[in-house]
Amino acid sequence: MKFEEVLPALREGKKIRRKSWGRVRSFIIIKDDSLVDDYRCNVVIYAYDLEADDWEIVKKKVKLRDLTEEQFKKYCKSFTGNGNYGRDCDKCVFHNVSCTLFYDSYWIKHKDLYSDKFLDQEVEVEE
Repeated sequence: MKFEEVLPALREGKKIRRKSWGRVRSFIIIKDDSLVDDYRCNVVIYAYDLEADDWEIVKKKVKLRDLTEEQFKKYCKSFTGNGNYGRDCDKCVFHNVSCTLFYDSYWIKHKDLYSDKFLDQEVEVEE
């Protein structure tokens, strides 16, 4: 992604990074009106950084058993791209469970009914 594509996420308080950074810097975030890295050191963005196309929003893997309802809602929106839940079910890890957020019976409110095999699956969510 280009910097201008991840800029809205940065403004929302999400962590972003360049893939090419490797382990040098894990992410940058806005903190107290400054760009800082994961060590809370100020970060300078150069022109070549702005022109790069390897920017990404930092994500972390979360097991379904640890997934919160809020994370699940964000995951669904990011997965479908438009917030319409259930539109790409064949590609989704939740295609065999009730995942419609409009009902009280959807899976995340009843994790105790699901197997360890299902709950040990992981999804990537934005930090």
